[in-house]
Amino acid sequence: MLLQSLRLKNIRSYTDERIDFPQGIVLLAGDIGAGKSTILLAIEFALFGLLRGDLSGAALLRNGAREGLVELAFEIDGKPTMIGRTLKRSKTSVEQDAGYLIEDGLRREATAIELKTAVLGLLGYPADLITKSKSLIYRYTVYTPQEEMKKIILEDTESRLMILRKVFDIEKYRRINDNAATYAKLLRERKRTYEGQLVDEPLKQQQSQAKQQDAHAVQQALLAIQPQFNAAKQAVIAQKAQLDTLETERAALNQHRAAFQAAEAELATLSKQRASLQDELAPFAAQATAPPTPPSLQHITQAIQQKQQEVNRADALARMHIAAHAELKATKHLSEATAQKILALDQCPTCLQKVDATHKHQFTQSEQQKLQSLLAQLAVAEAAVSTHEQDKQRLTQEIATLQQQQALAHAAQLQFQRYQLNQQRKLQIETTLTQLAQSITAAEQRKREATALAQASGTLEQRFLAEKQKLEAALQYDQQIVVQHTRLLENAKHLRDTLTLLEQELAAKREARITLEKLNALHHWLDEFFTGLMGTMEKHVLTKVYHDFNGLFQQWFGLLIQDDVLVARLNQEFSPVVQQNGYDTDVTSLSGGEKTACALAYRLALNKVINELRTGIHTKDLIILDEPTDGFSADQLDRMREVLEQVQARQIIIVSHEAKIESLADHVLRVVKEEHTSKVLV
Repeated sequence: MLLQSLRLKNIRSYTDERIDFPQGIVLLAGDIGAGKSTILLAIEFALFGLLRGDLSGAALLRNGAREGLVELAFEIDGKPTMIGRTLKRSKTSVEQDAGYLIEDGLRREATAIELKTAVLGLLGYPADLITKSKSLIYRYTVYTPQEEMKKIILEDTESRLMILRKVFDIEKYRRINDNAATYAKLLRERKRTYEGQLVDEPLKQQQSQAKQQDAHAVQQALLAIQPQFNAAKQAVIAQKAQLDTLETERAALNQHRAAFQAAEAELATLSKQRASLQDELAPFAAQATAPPTPPSLQHITQAIQQKQQEVNRADALARMHIAAHAELKATKHLSEATAQKILALDQCPTCLQKVDATHKHQFTQSEQQKLQSLLAQLAVAEAAVSTHEQDKQRLTQEIATLQQQQALAHAAQLQFQRYQLNQQRKLQIETTLTQLAQSITAAEQRKREATALAQASGTLEQRFLAEKQKLEAALQYDQQIVVQHTRLLENAKHLRDTLTLLEQELAAKREARITLEKLNALHHWLDEFFTGLMGTMEKHVLTKVYHDFNGLFQQWFGLLIQDDVLVARLNQEFSPVVQQNGYDTDVTSLSGGEKTACALAYRLALNKVINELRTGIHTKDLIILDEPTDGFSADQLDRMREVLEQVQARQIIIVSHEAKIESLADHVLRVVKEEHTSKVLV
């Protein structure tokens, strides 16, 4: 990540200022209170928004202002990106308002939370290391406020280790071990559950054997009663067959009677239907001539679509020229402001020499030539906008004419469709009338046949009653046998169901025994192997981190101090240990410059180790140092350049009010404050 520019509008002492950041070592110079730290806070606000307890809206928004804006442009892997965040004052507080993100030239409006999520993805920062109060990765690899520079080396061991484990991504091994212990506890509970399921397994096996013996006895009884059951069924079937024959004769007689009545009713219904259809057919005779074939709607619809596309193209071109006009107008205002600024300038802020009138005249003539060119371009853009607007009006009128033609063609189609539907209905009625005539003839024939066949025999009912009494006697005997057979079947089914349940329980217990064996093996593996493996992995990673961290810390502390009697190293808890003349000295006992050197070496070594360990983050090219040379001598400042070169960051931003540190910088941006308003001079 490389910073490109920062715009501050109504942010603390800045009213409306743009700061451009070159690559290399950039010094933000200026007196105390000039507004240097505001720039760093604004960068952090643009990336992460307000941070509870550390960066509030009230602390950022300029006193008396209702709204504020921070707009940060930066580059990640060669891809330009811009993020804008806004502040808005309410009656009781200052809160974040909606902002925006520009990627690949596309601007996307977003809420504060959406912007934060997008920035985390761009920077490659893990979401779990962004709290509501600070971003650990950003604070330990990019920017540490001046008041927190020495905090980490003076922090208590437990707090320091907890922070470092998080940023080094080593905390996961402890979480894995804690989760493994929780899982082992769960396994023990599951083991006790399965052991409880196996307690009554022998009793269930005995019950299963007893039920199998009962089922065998019931099956033998079913085999014994089966011949009687079959004979009773056959007797009932034979008697029913005799009764069915008589019933068929009775049914035939009833059918003849019913056929006569049905034929009479059908004749009446068919006659009514014929009369109704004849009435419906009469109006269709008046519509003998077909309307003309309607025109096609397709070519009209295509013409409308084509005209609409032309309108869209004209609208797009108009918007393009409007945007070009706005850009040219802004360039014109900038050129005029630059010319006025040069005319008012008496002394060059860089070389401090007097600016003579000849130089001002030459520059003004150059700006006037640019201004004339811009005015010509503005006139061309305005003419293009007018032309495209006229095209849009003409095309819109043509579309309205085509839409009227489309409506007339649609009405003609509806009229033609109604004619076709009427002709279809006429054909259906004529066909139905032909069918009705045939149906009436058939119904009259059935009525005559039913009248001839409707003669009943006097003895048919007596024979039917006698056979019915025989059937009732056969059914009564069959019912007795069925009751006995059913009782035996129910007993057999109950025993089968019981055996099935017992077998399911026994199968479940066998599965429980297999699962219990697996749980025992898994629990043993967790206790004996996995937990120890995680501890070993954590130890190896910590050893590698410690070796790299300690080596860089010793190297850079030695460069900054260059005192043979004063050396520093890290202990196993990553606490700095300083030795003077072979004796351990507490860090708090060091002088101001020595303490600053210790904090700076620790800070830069921590930056290097985190960037190498966490390969996915995209802020490795940027370091921001806030007043890092408090108490440094001139020799230490010279050695600091060597340390910064070893850090190998493409962009290092240093904030300092000390003039002697300018020798370290490739570029100097001076921050000045006049009448409570800060500005940045290049």
